[in-house]
Amino acid sequence: MTLEELRKIAHGIRADKKAVNMTKRQFVNALGCEKRTSGNVWYINNFLSENQLTTHPWYENGNIDETMELRYKPTDISKSGFKLYSLSITGNYKNLKDISIDFEHSENYCSFIGLNGSGKSNILELISAIFYSLHHLTLPTTKNMKFEFSYTICYALEGKYYEITDGRLMTGEKLNFSMLPKNIIASYSGEDTRLWENYYKPIYDRYCGKLTAEQQGFAPPFLFYINKEQWEIAMLVLLYSEDIDVKAFIDSVLGKRKCTISFGFANKNSSKWTGTATEAFIDELRKKQTYTVEEFRNTVNNISFIDQASTLFYFLYGSSTGIDNRLISKINIHFDDGATLEGLSEGEKRMILANTIIHILATDNSLCLFDEPDSHIHISRKSELVKLIDSSKRYSILTTHSPVFLEKMKAENIRFVDNGKIETIDKLKQISDLTNGEFSYIEGAFILSSKNIIVVEGTNDIKYIKKAIDIFSVKDSKYNELKKLAFIPTGGASNTESFFNDVIINLLPPIKKLLYIFDYDDAGVDGWEKINKLKGTYSQIDILFYQEDYLTAYEPIKTKSKKSPCFVEDLFHENSYSDIVDELRRKSKFKDFKMITEPTSSKIKTHIEKNYRNLTAIDYNGFEPLLDKLLDIFPKE
Repeated sequence: MTLEELRKIAHGIRADKKAVNMTKRQFVNALGCEKRTSGNVWYINNFLSENQLTTHPWYENGNIDETMELRYKPTDISKSGFKLYSLSITGNYKNLKDISIDFEHSENYCSFIGLNGSGKSNILELISAIFYSLHHLTLPTTKNMKFEFSYTICYALEGKYYEITDGRLMTGEKLNFSMLPKNIIASYSGEDTRLWENYYKPIYDRYCGKLTAEQQGFAPPFLFYINKEQWEIAMLVLLYSEDIDVKAFIDSVLGKRKCTISFGFANKNSSKWTGTATEAFIDELRKKQTYTVEEFRNTVNNISFIDQASTLFYFLYGSSTGIDNRLISKINIHFDDGATLEGLSEGEKRMILANTIIHILATDNSLCLFDEPDSHIHISRKSELVKLIDSSKRYSILTTHSPVFLEKMKAENIRFVDNGKIETIDKLKQISDLTNGEFSYIEGAFILSSKNIIVVEGTNDIKYIKKAIDIFSVKDSKYNELKKLAFIPTGGASNTESFFNDVIINLLPPIKKLLYIFDYDDAGVDGWEKINKLKGTYSQIDILFYQEDYLTAYEPIKTKSKKSPCFVEDLFHENSYSDIVDELRRKSKFKDFKMITEPTSSKIKTHIEKNYRNLTAIDYNGFEPLLDKLLDIFPKE
């Protein structure tokens, strides 16, 4: 192996984070070193450092003809807290297959986007499954869990870098609890309980089984799951907290409203907690029937063993968990205007959970998992949520399919999931840039995930066709099939060739049908000619002109002298722009016409663009032949 070959291998390892096998002799010799002398070792170590590499086992030790792995090792390792660097699996986890995810260049959080069923939530499950397995390995008499896949996970914790493959540390050390993040905190927005059932509930059940033991205390379970069942506890702890950011959030929720707090107690379970700190905690809460926030804060502050807001959360959580053991049966929070916590919007409640996780429960050694945390949150608060998650003191992984939420994130923190595979965000960014930002990353994700795509000249074409589809779908359900089609604009027929080479060719070959629609004018015919040359190479391609009926296809000839042109605006009924025509008809003198500075066609075009959403179904009748033709080209699957 030559030095140049070794450099290529090193580049590949840095790119995909996958180790490469070779003998120690091959490695040393490729660097021009026959022996592992002290001078050569300095040179070899310098090569490893510059190329962000390490070896396993270490190349200096053992027989020089032994096989070793040349592995990736980041040089800029977080000095404190927890940071995930990479995760790869060989094999299948649900629809995830042979994936490799690079987290290294994400800062504070990493967001996975994709359409429903793309596999983005499965990534949260996969991470939970791996850490569930690693946690088991730190317990006495437990064995390594067997998965249908092999995994390698790399992360930094308190300045130390860990690379773990199938439960084994690359360094050969024995895994212990101190090598894991302090805890994994998961929050799920939907009704699906699979994440809870598979990985969090087993640990929760063991946790509940020991609650009444004095020595258990209320340290959090390693895998901790928070959902709507903890809304009251979360709100109560936020009210108690004196953190400046928490108080600002609470003020935004309450405004000038005051609130009172009361508890319902399950007295029948009291004997199970005799002599525990929990009994003392509940005895303090029983001293008043109703608390103001200040009274509640003073009461808690006088309990010596509750030293911070997170401790209060776990005492409340533990003493209200499980019907058979709980001491608190109900937490009541009432506002002075008669409203209750239950009356808050779904979005406000989700913000309560997110603030509790980030500000109260998570430490810099925690990993937070959020599944669609922006669900039901008002558009005005999505920026606030991104700012909350973008915390340098926490590392979070989240999923979303909200364009508004996504557009507020840093591009380097976004990963695109398409049918169980991780795709580069560059494609989505390219589509967004080429449409001058009119297409969000989510719309780009839909395009990249689709098997049937229509390419048009501009974004207005897409707006008009989609509106027509909505209108005709009400009349006849067969048109609903057209809602499955993805549309992408080229920015004009003159961009046809460059757009194909820059964007479209990267989407092939998974696309089943790629239809181009052009205006029937000189520019459109030029576009038709360029794409028609590609049909022999790419069988998916088909081409269409806008026309008023499709009984006879328009011929691809120049229109100036041989054929009347046809534009997408010609499909609208003349009544849709009658105001513009009537204004022209009212002019009678030459000077009136002389004063016209904008062509009538431009006025009509602008008028349709501004008013297309409010036009009547009759105004869209001219689109019916086009939609019927699309149904012929894209038959129902």
